[in-house]
Amino acid sequence: MKRLIAVAFVILLIMFSIMSCEKGEEPKEIEYEEGIYHDKNLDDNLGSYNGTVIADKNVAVDVATSIFNSLFKDKVDEGYAPQLVFYDKEEDLYVVSFWNGSCYDDGTVSLGEECSIAIRASDGKVLKIWFAE
Repeated sequence: MKRLIAVAFVILLIMFSIMSCEKGEEPKEIEYEEGIYHDKNLDDNLGSYNGTVIADKNVAVDVATSIFNSLFKDKVDEGYAPQLVFYDKEEDLYVVSFWNGSCYDDGTVSLGEECSIAIRASDGKVLKIWFAE
């Protein structure tokens, strides 16, 4: 009998822990401050991350999409989405291009309707954002 009660208790404990995991926690509000950061020392590389920041095409698309969505909300509403990722081996950079894939019946895009974002893979620096002319 004691064993049955112990097993039932363990099962209930497991069920409650699973249910609490499914609910998740509300996202914590991030504190925002402005001013002059006291410990930036950008010339000192001690403790700095030295690996590749943009590891692959998926990361490049995620970063470029975040930038595109924050800058060009009207284009997102028009159906613009990442359509092409190009990796330039010589320059070690990704160019992610956005356009509305349904601009024309054949899928082509006229000049001025494509936006591209160039991101250096080594450090994640955005080198250029431009619309085709």
